[in-house]
Amino acid sequence: MLHIYELVDLLNKQNCKPYYVGGCVRDKYLGRKPSDYDLTVEALPEKICEVLNAAGLTPDTDGIAFGTVTVGTAEGLIEITTHRKDGAYKDSRKPETVTFTSDLSQDLARRDFTINAMAMTPDGSLIDPFNGLSDLKKSLLRCVGDAAVRFEEDALRMLRAARFVSKLDLEPDPDLLAGMKQRAAGVAALSDARVGSELTGMWLSDHPEKGYRLLVETGLWPVLFPGLNIDSDMDALASMPRSLVPRLSFVLWGQSTNPVYQFLRRMALPKNLFDDVLLVTTAEKIELYPDPKALRRQIRTYGDLLLDVVAVRSARGEDMDSVKTIVQHELDIKSCVTIAGLQVSGDDLMELGFPAGRGIGITLSYLLDRVMDDPALNQKEKLLSIASEFGKTEGYLF
Repeated sequence: MLHIYELVDLLNKQNCKPYYVGGCVRDKYLGRKPSDYDLTVEALPEKICEVLNAAGLTPDTDGIAFGTVTVGTAEGLIEITTHRKDGAYKDSRKPETVTFTSDLSQDLARRDFTINAMAMTPDGSLIDPFNGLSDLKKSLLRCVGDAAVRFEEDALRMLRAARFVSKLDLEPDPDLLAGMKQRAAGVAALSDARVGSELTGMWLSDHPEKGYRLLVETGLWPVLFPGLNIDSDMDALASMPRSLVPRLSFVLWGQSTNPVYQFLRRMALPKNLFDDVLLVTTAEKIELYPDPKALRRQIRTYGDLLLDVVAVRSARGEDMDSVKTIVQHELDIKSCVTIAGLQVSGDDLMELGFPAGRGIGITLSYLLDRVMDDPALNQKEKLLSIASEFGKTEGYLF
């Protein structure tokens, strides 16, 4: 499979005039390895398809109406888009029409932020008509042109702004802030999938508190998540493990049930994450103190999510250091906290003489309680001896 530079060389030799554009250019000047690549070209989409087909490649033309052809490379799927000008936008999301142009600067002028409106020639020369590199060096997030217009065209750009300030540790430009405040209502119409995709990137960034603060200060937060209170200690969010469950649980801690459900639905979380966050947020008042016996019982309920509970409560000012050490140790040694972890089974009890029925389940639960108090008891012979005594006491054995 060809590499991106080989694709660019192929397009260049066929006079398609390709340019690297957007995030890959930005990442180059940040000293980061690009996570993906996009190309913009002067040639029309039909010409791109001809060139790719002639090279034995199979382009995806689903986006050809917007000038985009997609092809697989060793670096992943690459979108190749003809320089274009966007027409009027519909539903604050996509342009109704596009016009192809040979003018690269017109293509860059339609983009969201200056740091994403830079292009680079195959030989590495920078095209930067909106001073994106200067903004990048100043850690500034600024819109191309009037921010309110950019956000009216596409409301999702406001959530992208929250993601970028978090991911790249940027400060929002005053015009960008004003534009978000003016167009905040527009995010109400965005799909849950779009909201979840952008904000997941924000929550998992190095500085999630910056995006959170931006959403609050511009009035987007109550539009996206009505009824959800605003946390006063946003900076503590950055101290949470870089994972959705603890970070979302931190934000949702102590909130009313209905807004929590609405938040999780708006984030379009998979069911397993949805359930995990709900479980952690119920642990606000459980007793956690540095006693291995008690903590093993909490692990039985929460599993390794107990570490997320500990992280949230620690970030909120509780002294959880000793608790965290014990929980981590119990998880590391895989302490027996479920019936499945016992060294005896129902079949073993039946061989001992227990009749089939609920008595076996009751006995196994009793054995688990004993083992959680004293893990050293989790040996088959010891457990069978305890079970025998218990069975006789309870009338299961005679």
